[in-house]
Amino acid sequence: MDSIKLEEKIDSYLFETMTEEERTDFETQMSKDPSLAEEVRVQREIMNAAQKIGLRDFLKEVEAKCAEKDAEEAARNNGNVEEETSNVVKLPGKRLNLTRWVAAAACLAVMCVFGWRHYDQSATLKGLSQENIISLDISPARSSFSSIDDKLLSAYDALAKGDMTQAREMLDKAASEIDDSGKALGNSDEDNYNRKVLHTMQDYVDWMNALASMKEGKVHKAKSQLKDIAGSDSYFAEKARGVLDEL
Repeated sequence: MDSIKLEEKIDSYLFETMTEEERTDFETQMSKDPSLAEEVRVQREIMNAAQKIGLRDFLKEVEAKCAEKDAEEAARNNGNVEEETSNVVKLPGKRLNLTRWVAAAACLAVMCVFGWRHYDQSATLKGLSQENIISLDISPARSSFSSIDDKLLSAYDALAKGDMTQAREMLDKAASEIDDSGKALGNSDEDNYNRKVLHTMQDYVDWMNALASMKEGKVHKAKSQLKDIAGSDSYFAEKARGVLDEL
């Protein structure tokens, strides 16, 4: 499923325009794909930010603290004239109205900033993914590991076509084969060389997985993958740092 169709499905799910059968199928898909479930969760948070119950709880807490503070002030000023006492009683209502406006404005500002930042980073990641996919050099036929090469090439082709399901399937198979091949190596010079080759192949797997998340606009997942690559000795560490600098 390409990124556009995926976004349309997420929108349909969140806005409840799916049929019952489509909704059931999509929820089954989410249960099998943690990254999809995470993307839906983030999109739901953005959409519902203004309606979160946390705002009401926050206001209640502030109101309670204001009332407590005013009660303490009233107690300290207990000896004042009746007019002064009356003013103390009136203060909470004015203060609480202001608190409501400030808190609501702050919440809406956070929602707008968070939503726009997520959208902006998602769009940036999608653009950068295409640039990096085009410039990615997959060198085939590494003697002993031609089977892994084939899977990496298939994953690259799927990425270029926008077929993330196929791309991730090939990358998972390549990673599994890399792991099995590494376990079979000994300590000879040739084995040590092949171990380095496998390490580079794993770098390609990790990078293409990050590109897949970027192409789908999955901000949190992509940034996590990119940070792991940027902080390692990966062949793509510098490229990952460059992408992160763009966000």
